[in-house]
Amino acid sequence: MNTSTWNDSMSIEELFLFDQYDIENLTMSSGNSTQVLSHNDLLFAGGSAISISAIGLILNQIVFWKFLSPKQLSNSFHVLCLSKSFSNTITCLIGLFWIGPTIAINNLFLPPDVNKFLGQFNEYGVYTMGPLTQTLMTIDRFIMIFYPLKFSERKRCKIAVISIFCCWFIALSFVAATYNDDCWVAYNISILNYIAKNDACDKFNLKILTIGCIILAVITLSFQTSNLTKILIMFSKSSSPELASKSQKWRTIRLFVQSVIQDLLHFLDLLNSKNFFGITNILGHFFIFTFSLLFVHALDGLIMCFFHCNLRRKQRSSKNGPLVVLI
Repeated sequence: MNTSTWNDSMSIEELFLFDQYDIENLTMSSGNSTQVLSHNDLLFAGGSAISISAIGLILNQIVFWKFLSPKQLSNSFHVLCLSKSFSNTITCLIGLFWIGPTIAINNLFLPPDVNKFLGQFNEYGVYTMGPLTQTLMTIDRFIMIFYPLKFSERKRCKIAVISIFCCWFIALSFVAATYNDDCWVAYNISILNYIAKNDACDKFNLKILTIGCIILAVITLSFQTSNLTKILIMFSKSSSPELASKSQKWRTIRLFVQSVIQDLLHFLDLLNSKNFFGITNILGHFFIFTFSLLFVHALDGLIMCFFHCNLRRKQRSSKNGPLVVLI
């Protein structure tokens, strides 16, 4: 995630009119050189954004509707996957119906205030939900692996739902706190990236967001290390009370691997947003920042689809009656 800045004297209305103006080429200054974007470049970038957003929307909607039922919502991990697919869907919808078409037709067809709101909501709100939800998924695996009998599925579901609402409160509070006249971002066609009104304020917000993501990554890594250690210990025993059947063993491994891959996905996206290779080309910036943001949410949906493509239900008896196990 990265933004650029414009001169403080330029209002969003002026920027809006600048991008609305129909010109043959768009230019962007970089050092002592001027970069030029042709209409073919814009069509290519816009088409890429629309394509990956459409793919991501389909994948995340498959996950969303797969888990949106009373039966599937009885599983805490599936509740978290449902929440993840919902936030992913929002980003893909913005890319499909706003960012992609805006670039392709070289026209900010929505009012400036809408551009401002979508930029702030997507960059600071929905983006924050990714690492927050991922941390919840890792903690859920930790509880399931270390305390399989202490916390019932119903109790874990309640914890998951309450935690999701808390995460949305944190994300939306961050948006509200940064949403004022001098501290917001909006999408700009001339550089194919989000642009900040106030550079100092934006850098401060990004610093907070980066530190928060790093803290969540450390927490997640700690829990994942503990999960892996526990799994190896359980698998080293010929008969483990925590893993009563082979299907449960493979389910534990599958969900652990899914969680780890999704953790790495967000971590790599965070590293990518720092542009370590120093790319200054406009299209390069587009793929590093705008396209990457859409690609990560699409790939996240693909991962969830892959690991839950054969979801089915099986009953086994227990002391308290029939117990439903999702495998």
